[in-house]
Amino acid sequence: MPFIQFQLRRDYAAIWTNDNPVLAQGEFGYELDTGYLKLGTGLTGWNGLPYYHTVGPTGHTGATGFTGYTGYTGYTGYTGYTGYTGYTGYTGYTGYTGYTGYTGYTGYTGYTGYTGYTGYTGYTGYTGYTGYTGYTGYTGYTGYTGYTGYTGYTGYTGYTGYTGYTGYTGYTGYTGYTGPTGKDGPTGIATLVTNDNTVLYLGQIGYSTTGLMAAIPTMQMGNVARVDAYYGNDSTGTVGGLPFASVGAAITAIGSSTGISIWVLPGTYNLSAGITVPAGCALRGLNIQTCVLQMLGVTADTTLLTMGENCRVEDLTLKLTSAGHYTLKGIVFGGTTTVTAKLRTCVLTVDNSTASGTGTSNVYGVECSGTGSLGAASFSFNCLKGSTVNVYSNGNGKKRGVLVSNTNIVTTRDTNVYISQPPIVTGHTGSYVGVETNDATGPTGVGSIQLRSTTVGTVTPVSPQTYTASDILQTRPSTLSSPAYLASAGIQLGPGVDLVTKTAGGAPFSAYVYPTTLFYAVQGYLNNSDTITGGGYLWPGTLAANSGTGQFIKYPDVTTPPAAYRIQQATILCGMVVNALAAPGTGHTTTILVRRTPKGGSIADTLFTLTLSGTDTFASFYSGSLTFGAGDLIHVRTTYDSAANATHDLSVQLDCF
Repeated sequence: MPFIQFQLRRDYAAIWTNDNPVLAQGEFGYELDTGYLKLGTGLTGWNGLPYYHTVGPTGHTGATGFTGYTGYTGYTGYTGYTGYTGYTGYTGYTGYTGYTGYTGYTGYTGYTGYTGYTGYTGYTGYTGYTGYTGYTGYTGYTGYTGYTGYTGYTGYTGYTGYTGYTGYTGYTGYTGYTGPTGKDGPTGIATLVTNDNTVLYLGQIGYSTTGLMAAIPTMQMGNVARVDAYYGNDSTGTVGGLPFASVGAAITAIGSSTGISIWVLPGTYNLSAGITVPAGCALRGLNIQTCVLQMLGVTADTTLLTMGENCRVEDLTLKLTSAGHYTLKGIVFGGTTTVTAKLRTCVLTVDNSTASGTGTSNVYGVECSGTGSLGAASFSFNCLKGSTVNVYSNGNGKKRGVLVSNTNIVTTRDTNVYISQPPIVTGHTGSYVGVETNDATGPTGVGSIQLRSTTVGTVTPVSPQTYTASDILQTRPSTLSSPAYLASAGIQLGPGVDLVTKTAGGAPFSAYVYPTTLFYAVQGYLNNSDTITGGGYLWPGTLAANSGTGQFIKYPDVTTPPAAYRIQQATILCGMVVNALAAPGTGHTTTILVRRTPKGGSIADTLFTLTLSGTDTFASFYSGSLTFGAGDLIHVRTTYDSAANATHDLSVQLDCF
């Protein structure tokens, strides 16, 4: 049977007198230096209790119980110092024997001590060498194959008879007379091509007498507006016919028509102004490598491309650059376009990195400024897919790869977002963020972005650099009602998301993948630890509260350096949960605080702290985040307010991404 150890509450007489605690009804208190006992009433302090009476008259001998199993002999502790023997007082007269008082209430059974640590398993001995495999005996000789009998002679082939003579070929008859030539037919409709720059118009057929011409016939393209940097001409281009030279001219020709594709052939197209893709139409390049739309060196606030409702843009390289500080936007999704329009297989670059390091500009790769609401099908649309967004900037202001600035719902897949480090890293406080939600409708706004199979990266600053940076930043909503995936608005990290620097700007976010958790627990009453002043630190796992008596250490741990868990690779602390089986009690508090020691730095408090008060047995915090780098230490400290605090069986869970 298991070894059970029962212990009384104990201390030295002077400490009992000084603390004057109230013992629970039926609870014993033992003086280590006098050997006296007192029995609690639940109401009276120690100093007001009488010492428990000595042994009374011997009662009748009860029946002898069965002999229990002999437990194993525990380790013998060291022998304490023998105290001095006090002088023997005079023997008083023997008083009369009083009546035997009633038997007091049996005290409650103390907590069973935790099972001691299991000793280390001894090393497994070496496995002996496997003996040599015996030699395989020789295979016997295969008997000789018998001789194959002689093949009989083939009989002689008979003589071939003589071939008869070939008869004479008859004479060829005379060729008949050629009939008269018919009359000439009417002349066909054709155009003589004499120059290789000739363009044939609708319905024309061209011919050449030299065989060296390369005239371009009109292709019957239906609802296609071709844009061709080589043969295009904005004056003669038509939808379904001759190509345009510029995308802007093709869009003008389409007007309010729908169902038309703008087909951009290879070339570099310099736009004189930003373009808006017509609603219900598509803008498509022949190849992302060879089809470039760009506005270079702009000198005013500029938006390169605006998405129309129910449109599609794909297979293009898009560039917007400036040498000054202006508001630059690569692509804008307005209205409800985040759930009706799509960007596919494009590379977008917005760059004003040559501007001064002291100026201010807001530079956005993609801004989603429209409206919408989260629905069951929101995840499936993927308005950004298979594309790359690059932002290069300098100086003050907001630099964003993707910004959700209104109530719209954005979804991404197979997308890369990169925000470069500014060329000048001091003297300004620019904010460089990969993905941000900042719904302009207010702190509780519903603007959201769901990221799947997406990589987001920035370059975080180091001292003495003064700019700020993070992979993601959920500015609004500023709090998280639930950490469950898709349960709250804001930034939602789905499957396959990689945050390169593991930074979230200290703001909350929610994730699809259940986080990695660190678990800490204190078994028993927290006040058993006697760590009221300064508190103590927890180790990962579960240990019993103890004041450090006997062979046990004081726990929570009060030694230095404080108990810690070392972070092996960069992680984001994104949530914290505290639970207790019993609350602190009226007027009492128990506080849990997460502290951080950066690699090579000093320990400091973090924003992750929770307090259980009164009848509280549960608390959680998911409205912030904190990045821990490789080699950083994470500490969990617990404090309680007094010996009367009733908190017991306390657990702490930390969620990491």
